[in-house]
Amino acid sequence: MKLIALVMAEYLSLALESTLLPELTGSSRFGVLQWVVLPFAALMLSRPTAVVFAAIYGLAMDALGGGRLGVCLILSVLGVLALQRLSAPSALSSLGRTVALTLASSMGLSMTLFAVESLLHLRDSDALRERSEEHTSELQSHSFI
Repeated sequence: MKLIALVMAEYLSLALESTLLPELTGSSRFGVLQWVVLPFAALMLSRPTAVVFAAIYGLAMDALGGGRLGVCLILSVLGVLALQRLSAPSALSSLGRTVALTLASSMGLSMTLFAVESLLHLRDSDALRERSEEHTSELQSHSFI
């Protein structure tokens, strides 16, 4: 029953995030809402089930997000493992703790995703600039002017 509720919550969060976010912000990038389901999966499911759930959830985010395939998958799995390791099972015992854990982990995972994507984009732009400079110097060496 917990797994079914989490799958429905996952579907709802991905549907809201992928349909409303582009309309509101003009960006297809995911925000914080995508990570809200993971703390519940980490603390309500057994470790193997939570890891599989996080992997499928991350793959769905990668497929819908348009970024590099595998980044959200890896962050989701690592996030669930970290939450299981660092959080006590009583973390969901009160509404205040649940909200605090959900917001903190959602913000942390969202900022981590932004940092990883920024680093990957920076690396890609450096490689593209190097190739462009090589191509320019090659064209200049073949120039007859």
